[in-house]
Amino acid sequence: MTDPKTECQDLMNALLPVAEEMLTKHREFYPFGGTMLADGQIAHTAGWTGDEHPPSAEIIQLLQDAFRDGAANGEYRATALLYDVRVTPPDRQQKQDAIAVALDHRDQYSRLVLFTYAFADDGQLEIDSPFATEGQNSVFTQ
Repeated sequence: MTDPKTECQDLMNALLPVAEEMLTKHREFYPFGGTMLADGQIAHTAGWTGDEHPPSAEIIQLLQDAFRDGAANGEYRATALLYDVRVTPPDRQQKQDAIAVALDHRDQYSRLVLFTYAFADDGQLEIDSPFATEGQNSVFTQ
């Protein structure tokens, strides 16, 4: 049996390449997520509002609502929500683009992991080492 942090890292590692691929191809991505099911399987999750170009906030809310419903029904061990943000890293003075990964686990583990990124002169995606903060623990509420 693995611990909540390891399970969240496994989920994040399964999803992060999708964000990287979308950034490489399109230089942006719509929010998406994934879940670790009760049996440990990982599933990718997308939100659809019916609009071709919905605001990211709507997709984030749709995914969070679905994650909370699934958590309440005991379907999930962990959830991950990935979205594009601008943040000021701890060692910098200016905001940078970042991939945000909001991780929540049923055992009350919650982290927000941020990967700042930039595009080199040759167009290659460059991702910095991540930094993390305490998450909001908003999926697995008691």
